[in-house]
Amino acid sequence: MPLLRPLRSRARALWRALRHSDRLERELDDELRAYTAMLEDEARAGGREPQEARRRARLALGGFDQVKESVRARRGDRWIGQAIQDARFAARFFVRTPALAFAAVLTLAIGIGAAAATAVVVHAVVVRPLPYPDAGRLVRLDGVSYAGELLELERRAKTLDAAAYATMPPVSLTGAGEPVRLDTVGVAGRLFAVLGVPATRGRVLTDADQHPGSERVVLVSESLWRTRLGLQADPVGRLLTLDGVSHRIAGVMPATFAFPDAATDIWLPAMIDPGDRTALWSQGGTIVGRLRPGVALADAHAEIRALAPAFRTLFPWQMPPDYGTTAAVRPLRDAIVGDSRPVLVVLLGGVTLVWLLACINVGLLLLGRATSRTTELATRAALGATRGRIGRQVFVESALLAACGGIAAMAVAGAAVTLVRERLALLPRAHEIGVDVRLALAVGMLAIAAGGVISAAPVMRAAAGSVAGALGQRGSRQDRGTRRTTRVLVAAEVALAMVLTIGAGLFARSLDRLLDVQPGFARADVVTAGIAPPEPRYEAPAARVAFYRELETRLRALPGVDAVAFTDRLPFGGEPWGSVFVIEGRPNPASEGGEWPWADVRATISPAFFRTLRIPVLEGRAFIADDEAGAERVAIVDAVLARTYWPGETVVGRRVRFPGMPAGSWIRIVGLVASTKWQQMDEEPRGVLYLPRRDDAPVSTSVVLRGTGGSLPMLSDALRATVASLDPDTPVDRIATLEALVSGSAEQPRLLALVFSAFGLTGLLLGALGIYGVAADGVARRRHEIGVRVALGAGIPAIRRLIVRESLGLAFVGIVAGIVAALLLSRALEGLLFGVEPSDPVTWAVVGGLLVGIALLSSLLPARRASRVDPLIVLRQ
Repeated sequence: MPLLRPLRSRARALWRALRHSDRLERELDDELRAYTAMLEDEARAGGREPQEARRRARLALGGFDQVKESVRARRGDRWIGQAIQDARFAARFFVRTPALAFAAVLTLAIGIGAAAATAVVVHAVVVRPLPYPDAGRLVRLDGVSYAGELLELERRAKTLDAAAYATMPPVSLTGAGEPVRLDTVGVAGRLFAVLGVPATRGRVLTDADQHPGSERVVLVSESLWRTRLGLQADPVGRLLTLDGVSHRIAGVMPATFAFPDAATDIWLPAMIDPGDRTALWSQGGTIVGRLRPGVALADAHAEIRALAPAFRTLFPWQMPPDYGTTAAVRPLRDAIVGDSRPVLVVLLGGVTLVWLLACINVGLLLLGRATSRTTELATRAALGATRGRIGRQVFVESALLAACGGIAAMAVAGAAVTLVRERLALLPRAHEIGVDVRLALAVGMLAIAAGGVISAAPVMRAAAGSVAGALGQRGSRQDRGTRRTTRVLVAAEVALAMVLTIGAGLFARSLDRLLDVQPGFARADVVTAGIAPPEPRYEAPAARVAFYRELETRLRALPGVDAVAFTDRLPFGGEPWGSVFVIEGRPNPASEGGEWPWADVRATISPAFFRTLRIPVLEGRAFIADDEAGAERVAIVDAVLARTYWPGETVVGRRVRFPGMPAGSWIRIVGLVASTKWQQMDEEPRGVLYLPRRDDAPVSTSVVLRGTGGSLPMLSDALRATVASLDPDTPVDRIATLEALVSGSAEQPRLLALVFSAFGLTGLLLGALGIYGVAADGVARRRHEIGVRVALGAGIPAIRRLIVRESLGLAFVGIVAGIVAALLLSRALEGLLFGVEPSDPVTWAVVGGLLVGIALLSSLLPARRASRVDPLIVLRQ
């Protein structure tokens, strides 16, 4: 384009000047010497003496260096040479002052690295589109989830194409090395077509695979293909044995496909029988969809809100009158990120404050250096250097530090990103976090921004220098301006430290309150694991019950084992499943309408479950061995369920039943136990309905072992060996202590408390250094004044109070500013705290007192130095 030609020409000229700078300088020097010799020859020809001719030639030329500068300016590369010169000068200075350079680079590396790593994590989890074609059009449907609703949406929906998935119990893979449990997902509808992801080998699952009687087929992840199937050239068509049943591999999904999460290795077709109304309207999962071309999110939301209430009439039983009125459509990315968004945003805000603190601290170091160079810079100005030239020199020094800090920050950021990926695997989309070009770009942008921030005050101070500074005048206007700038920056450091430390205090108190919560069971000295005997071998319920009883007998005989229990729903061991039920003597919602009674958790347990977890039995009795095979079906409820549906009544002896049970069949409640937590320590206890193992004993279960003191490290190996001795094809997985499972539920609060504690300590340290620096600089500048005060009779306590009072005043200004900022930001923390208000007076008072104490300690050494000033020595200077 014509408009770009001058720019391209200018760029080429600059590139040539930079690339051939040495050759151009030699040519310029030779040309000037030749021209000077020509002028000298002309003067000699006019009768001048050689010395006089040489002098006149130089006068006519105007000076070698001046002409060179003029030529360089016209050539356009003068600023490049000046920048290189300034960079060399700065490098030499930092080599001579390694302590200052090391402190500045280390501070910037920590600030930039932490901020860049957090920014990359937030971008990967919250901002970056999902790794699917046109991912912005993928949505999730809330308030509708049943298989029958999916079929209706496939028929009626005009705004989106719908599909569904459901997380299924893990399956046992045998015949491919050691038995292993694999996470599986059931797929309904055209899920892979909706997501827009084909298989890398073979094909994806289709509607035909979901019909009853279809061949059993599966999709496998590339990770499973590589690690368990030996990277066979063509795994498609190979048979896999899952839970003892053969399935044919239909395809292999790409390595980047992690749906719904990275732990999924197997995708199975969800069998949907349109003729089975009970299964159709009682089983389901999560429905997702893709907006059709030209359809907006609001249009799909309006359509689903109109369709969902009509589904109520299609259920085989009566549903609540308001069923479907809360149905909604939201972007799939937002649904996946979920509650992680506010946590990550708060962390990003905190690390941004740390980055700003680091920049202010380095800016103070450079400002102090610029102040100490007053004589040098003023001398440069007296010799003709412009303010812009002096300011550019100081800016290049700041930019060099920022560049070195950015290079060091890459190591910090890379380590932080790797740590987050490994330690926070439960974070949504954690598998998408990595050290790549995005991290380098984030570090580069933050380093550039840091260079601008740290250079602002030093550049203005250097550019404001004057010849008066070179003459050593005390109390100049520039010195007073520098002191004001320094005090403002230190007050800003204290304010930022106040905000970060308040956040650290709130999260620490919240974590302490959370860990003090009792889950309702004794979690110490308990080991848990998942086991799943091969289904074909133990297809008969009696065979499964016999297997579990024999295993229980062998485990009880192990040394160090105090109690053994089995359950299909382990507290803090995964998503608990609930169930509706009918209460005897009350309207049956299936035929008479009304609200269904609901148990948040429906757990099948062995008789020793309550004794193993030490859950108190409040009324009635626990299960006994006869309950597993007795004619009468029995159940136990917890205090929450009893209080919800039998308030003020005796629950023992009441009877309930589940939909689908034969008419006249009831389950009698024989016991009432204390309520427990099931997923999170900060949740309200859930209503639980416990059932004994009977003919419907689950294929897979969790074993719970309570050990005696010091036996836990040995129980894991002993458990594996015992299961292998009973059946070598039965895998044992998810071995963990119950203490670790409960503690893992507090991972998010622990992360916030840990990270903000590090932020707060960093802020306190930098704030203390800033206050100390201001106090020490004030003592050095005011030695003459202090000497006069001492000579006029001021005592040592008065001198010390003077220095301490000024430091405390500076801290007070920062604390007030920090309180105002914290009040404005504290609302963002409200949903992340447990048992603590954002305006918690204890935290605020402790943090304020801590900062005052730090300010006092930081000023004691300068105050002591001030009290030792000798007036005789000072007044002679």
